[in-house]
Amino acid sequence: MAYVFNDVEGTSYLKLLLKSKEKELAKNLNNVIKTKKTFNIRELRITSPDNVTHFFDKSCVPIFDKDGSIHGVLSISKNVTKRVNKEIQYQQSQKMLEDLTHELNIKNDKIRRLQTTLGERYRFHNLIGKNYMMQNIYNLIDRVSQTDSTILITGETGTGKELVARAIHYNSLRKDLFYRLNIISIRLPSLKERADDISLLVNHFIEKFNNRFKKNISGTSPRVLRKFMSYSWPGNIRELEGVIEKAVLLEEYDTIENIELLTDHSENPNLLLSPLNSVPDISSYDAMQEYLDNIEKEYFIKVFKKHKGKISDVAEFTGLNGRTILNKMKKFSIKKSMFKDR
Repeated sequence: MAYVFNDVEGTSYLKLLLKSKEKELAKNLNNVIKTKKTFNIRELRITSPDNVTHFFDKSCVPIFDKDGSIHGVLSISKNVTKRVNKEIQYQQSQKMLEDLTHELNIKNDKIRRLQTTLGERYRFHNLIGKNYMMQNIYNLIDRVSQTDSTILITGETGTGKELVARAIHYNSLRKDLFYRLNIISIRLPSLKERADDISLLVNHFIEKFNNRFKKNISGTSPRVLRKFMSYSWPGNIRELEGVIEKAVLLEEYDTIENIELLTDHSENPNLLLSPLNSVPDISSYDAMQEYLDNIEKEYFIKVFKKHKGKISDVAEFTGLNGRTILNKMKKFSIKKSMFKDR
């Protein structure tokens, strides 16, 4: 739309079109006339009488006579409402996303703190367990460790009474702890009572003996885990630790496939290996491997002798397949003829 200067002089040109921006646009128009330069306005916001908001990109371009004087001003308007609304929606969406991300981060922080707290309660000092009875013991230790009360710790052999004592007295156990007046009593549950802690303890001991023996056992087979869960554990955690120690020592695969429990061969105690606390001082990995090989060879010789060299019986007894038994025979130079009746 073009206007001659005489047509707009003294009139409110913008008042006819855009009442809400009259002064601002009039000023821009005057600037075009004074400076003789084009003036651009981006995303001019206009509210119509029915309260609908529109946006315009507007340009005011001077029109010159041949002699260079201003003849008029060309006003060009482009409705950019759709574009601006999309940008506004995008910005609102981004703001909403930022708010949601911030809120999610806060919740994730809370979850991580809870997980950390929960993880700490799976391991309290040197005690391991998530069973509700162990949780109660942890809470009781927290309360009584800050007092001078006399405490009596009870429980079956191998349940970890000495670990509770250290947790309470922080490695300064009094000699008369178990003989003084019973004011506060803490009873440690047997492993059979807290069977839901077995898998947690198994993983803990596997990690412990992996580090000690330079092994990389990742866990147990489902069959072995079922065996752990169904066993009565008369020796409690101490017995479980010993079983895992032997299993990690002897296992050749990534998972523990075979274990020895006391009740498995109680009719023939000579098949049980000697306690590992009698292991000599081993100064190198090669020496340790040689020691392990000797233990394993001794074990297989005893098993072959018991079953008179019959491979199928040896496989059934040990839980190993026939191919593995043949590999063991080759490794340890074991021949069936060594065990035949004479």
